[in-house]
Amino acid sequence: MIEERENNPRLLALKIIIKPYPNARETLPLFHDRAENELDEQVRECAKNKLAELNS
Repeated sequence: MIEERENNPRLLALKIIIKPYPNARETLPLFHDRAENELDEQVRECAKNKLAELNS
């Protein structure tokens, strides 16, 4: 479960997906898409950070 209260529903949804499935094959295209196309800066940065984490 996400520890902090999240006021941004799009960011919350991404964090919920990341938590149990961080390396799932189906989530990587989602992270790439959100990192490039998301209008919400918080969601975009979260996706970029997760991709950077996975590539390190």
